[in-house]
Parts: sequence; structure tokens; C-alpha cells
Amino acid sequence: MKWYKNNHDNKIWWLDDPMTICKLVFSFDKKLKKQRFTSIDAEIGASKKKLHN
Repeated sequence: MKWYKNNHDNKIWWLDDPMTICKLVFSFDKKLKKQRFTSIDAEIGASKKKLHN
């Protein structure tokens, strides 16, 4: 596993893990890891709840 940036000026680090498939992990400080679609799915779930009420 190693951290990389697509562009030197970017603030987002991406984690390159050859053992992981279909999982996009990023960080701003290389310590706290976030998954790309996890928070988006949570927001979509909350908005669906609002639509159904």
C-alpha cells in the first residue's frame, strides 16, 4: 500500500492497495482514511427518508 496524488498541487491523497478491488480510499492527511462512496450513500439514504415522509 502506498499513498499518491494525481497532481502535485492536489490536497487529496489516494491509497493504492493492490489487495483491494473496487474500493476508493482517500485522505487529506494520510492518517484518517475515508471511502469515496460511503458518505455519499449515507446522504442519499437521508434524502430518501425525507422524500418518503
